[in-house]
Amino acid sequence: MGQRVERVDVGGVTADLADVRLRATLDSLLDPHVILTAIRAADGHIVDFRYDDVNEAACEDVHIAREDFLGQTLLDLFPNAADGLFGLLADVVETGIPVVLDAAPFENNQLGQWRFYDVRGVRLDDSVVVTMRDVTDRHEASRQLAQSEERYRLLAENAWDCIWTMEIDGTISYISPSVERMRGITPAEAAVQTLDQIHTPDSAAQVGQYFADLYAAMAAGTVPPIYHGEREYYRKDGSIMFGELQVIPQVDADGRVVRILGVTRDISERRSYEEQLARLAITDPLTGVLNRRHGEQIFTADLAEARRYGPPLTMLMVDIDHFKAVNDTHGHQVGDEVLTELTRRLTANLRPSDVLARWGGDEFVIVMRHCAIADGLIVAEKLRDLVAGAPFDNVGQATVSIGAAELKADDDLASWLARTDAAMYTAKSTGRNAVSAGVA
Repeated sequence: MGQRVERVDVGGVTADLADVRLRATLDSLLDPHVILTAIRAADGHIVDFRYDDVNEAACEDVHIAREDFLGQTLLDLFPNAADGLFGLLADVVETGIPVVLDAAPFENNQLGQWRFYDVRGVRLDDSVVVTMRDVTDRHEASRQLAQSEERYRLLAENAWDCIWTMEIDGTISYISPSVERMRGITPAEAAVQTLDQIHTPDSAAQVGQYFADLYAAMAAGTVPPIYHGEREYYRKDGSIMFGELQVIPQVDADGRVVRILGVTRDISERRSYEEQLARLAITDPLTGVLNRRHGEQIFTADLAEARRYGPPLTMLMVDIDHFKAVNDTHGHQVGDEVLTELTRRLTANLRPSDVLARWGGDEFVIVMRHCAIADGLIVAEKLRDLVAGAPFDNVGQATVSIGAAELKADDDLASWLARTDAAMYTAKSTGRNAVSAGVA
């Protein structure tokens, strides 16, 4: 007996049950699905394909009704298919090897635009069963994502700042290449360093405390604020890099911290400029000792402390004898050399607690802490002898006159300076190269 074929009534038309089930299956598919049968020339080679079946999704995709699809040929409906798709389908029928294409571009004649499809095709006798999924939106999103990732990669890899990310378990997941310029180590080397290998002890303690607070906040279900500060980093050669550090917790849609984004900027040059400016603000640019303005501030503070606690203070005023003649005879450059050498001799023979300031021109003021006038005069005499005892380059012998005065209970800075200045002029009036004490 032959196999029994089940038949059903569909809209007044009798059809095989298997065909009805296939039709229902095809129309339920969300992706365009077609069955194409090869059309062969007399010599047997494939010259076109005929649409034997299409589902609703395929009709909607190209805006062609099913009745206008069936029986039509591939190249009649889509002439551009001759440039690529036709050959792929012919290969499937001839070789039996399925075709698999991802995000392949095809021009949609009906829509007048290029679309991207994932294509799957398999042979069925002399036909090919094709499913095409429109992935144009996905392709565009992927393209934009790739473009965005490439843009941010280029930014990160070429940024002057070092950008890094840390996972919640403390693993460094990314460090930009600029770390090598900053610290002389590769990103791979930097990723495995501990805090005490990265930072100096004080900075390591401060950064460590931040992360301890961060984990405590996460455990409590709160998000810590952005961290910002200046920290010291070790370079590979052991030198110190000053870095401006910003740490930004990254949170998910539920407000939970998922990773840490960090940005480190090398501010060593800026710090160096700031330190230079700070030095220039308080020191004399030629000699390097305190300038008059900052000297007055220090001396005023010393005076206030002496009034409160009573330690003796002695002031010395040192002036180079006949310094104008040095400038007039040898020039101001040689005169500057004399001032610099004088400063070196004075500094080398003062105590660390003594304060030396250039008061102006060739005049210097020294305040000797915890020093009464008797001891101050001994030091003044020693300084005078050190200046006179050794010749100066390009000048020969130079001498100084020194006035000394101990702080009195009723002195302010002006009166104390006036008495010291008067003592210095007394030393000059007695023949120069001398030391004189101010009146009590």
